[in-house]
Amino acid sequence: MSLIQNGREFDATFSADGTLVIIETGVEFDTVPASVRLAVTRAADGARIKDIERGIVHSQITLQKLKVPMVLFEAEVVKDGQEI
Repeated sequence: MSLIQNGREFDATFSADGTLVIIETGVEFDTVPASVRLAVTRAADGARIKDIERGIVHSQITLQKLKVPMVLFEAEVVKDGQEI
């Protein structure tokens, strides 16, 4: 489900019983942790990094409520005009 709050768009994923699973939102590349920037840059191997998203996981795949939300990052990379 895509939502807009305070002018920012984000995606929220819920389980069938309504449990919040993950929230994803686009972020600027220079705002992610240095270790994430380094890993994404190495994986891109010279390709253009199109987008990067920050995800906060609130429930595990088994749909168990997490005591502390887990933060994830997702990048879209383009090389020679193709997403890789």
